[in-house]
Amino acid sequence: MSKQRSPPCRGIPFRRSGRLLGLPAFIDNDGTCAATGNSCTAPAGTFRVSCSSPLARGSGGSGDHNRKPVTGRDGQPPEIGAICLDPDGPVNYSGVPGTFERLASASA
Repeated sequence: MSKQRSPPCRGIPFRRSGRLLGLPAFIDNDGTCAATGNSCTAPAGTFRVSCSSPLARGSGGSGDHNRKPVTGRDGQPPEIGAICLDPDGPVNYSGVPGTFERLASASA
């Protein structure tokens, strides 16, 4: 039986791993990270405003304006998945009926 090797990044502090790769490293809300990724990968000047809404087990969402993530007062992105599309629809985990996330996610 062969000995399993540890990943090369194991034990390296998170911020240091970013410096080693020559890339910024940070932890944030997944929606904010998606907006940052969108704005970093689009050619400069292509879009002033962009948004994304990944669909998986849930449904998130993010947006950026002038290459900066759109966030609320506490740094949270817009909760696109919490938008009510059908007031008579099925209730989501927080008790809101007919949300985008409840109607369009993979679990729906």
